[in-house]
Amino acid sequence: MVYSDSGLGKMSRIFHDLYRNNLIRGKYKDKHRLILINNWEATYFDFNAEKLYQIAEQASKLGIEMLVMDNGWFGHRNADNSSLGDWFVNENKIKEGLKALVERVNSLDMKFGIWFEPEIISPDSELYRAHPDWAIQVKGRELTLCRAQYVLDYSRKDVRDYVYGMMKKILDSTNIEYIK
Repeated sequence: MVYSDSGLGKMSRIFHDLYRNNLIRGKYKDKHRLILINNWEATYFDFNAEKLYQIAEQASKLGIEMLVMDNGWFGHRNADNSSLGDWFVNENKIKEGLKALVERVNSLDMKFGIWFEPEIISPDSELYRAHPDWAIQVKGRELTLCRAQYVLDYSRKDVRDYVYGMMKKILDSTNIEYIK
């Protein structure tokens, strides 16, 4: 709780100082945050490695420091109703491979980030077809879709281990420095 006798503007600044100086924790508290560009609004699901590189190339000229590759890089995801849970590179979009794309972006003196939504699974995914029981469910009741997806049951060690392994494989494959 804060107080100011100089109006809402001063109270807001006191509040932000209080929060920043006393409540925010972690190693990034006082560090410079990179300026990044995320391809989502520019491309949605319609992109390939060359289009991402062109975005990075233009962004680097503006002083932007990181490209974040968003939704659609994995499985066969070309719309929002498939492939969540299939955390492997869509080779139709990233033909030369993720490592080559990241190296090209890094050659522009830019860092590379990637988007995951590892808590979710699409009914139209290899993972769901192999393990429909990994979606949170109540026995005897129909599964409930929300935004064309189910929630993975992270209370299960096999689910945690599998998703961790898929993500680790991607992250270990190249110089990915940020996860959205």
